[in-house]
Amino acid sequence: MGEDCRPMLETRTRAVCRLARPEDDLSEVIGKASMVQWNRDQILVAELDGRIVGMLILWDGGHGVVKCDHLNCTPQGVAEGVGAKLILCFNEYCQSRGKQAMSYTTPSLEIAYHAKRRHAQVTGPLFGVVYWITDRRGASHG
Repeated sequence: MGEDCRPMLETRTRAVCRLARPEDDLSEVIGKASMVQWNRDQILVAELDGRIVGMLILWDGGHGVVKCDHLNCTPQGVAEGVGAKLILCFNEYCQSRGKQAMSYTTPSLEIAYHAKRRHAQVTGPLFGVVYWITDRRGASHG
């Protein structure tokens, strides 16, 4: 607890993260999540050269926690390290809204290992990660 998650996910991607816009074409990254009509302010996207190459869905988990679902990237996004960039942006999103923790799952042993090294709570088998942004006194760690 207490260390920023940025060092575990340093990335050199040129992708820019932002909230989705109504005109964004998410067809390459939304997959099975398209069965639900999501508010665009619940979707964080990564844009590279004018194309959406990654996304994740944000939702309020209550008690100061924001959860992430459906982290997905195109093959170009994977090659560019967009998944790591989206997790960094997710962290910034939570901090900017005064949230206490961020929660996500990952099949990546590497991401789970680095999260654990940064004192996140990690459980398996899909490596559920809870990263505390503030301590119990409300002090920020980011």
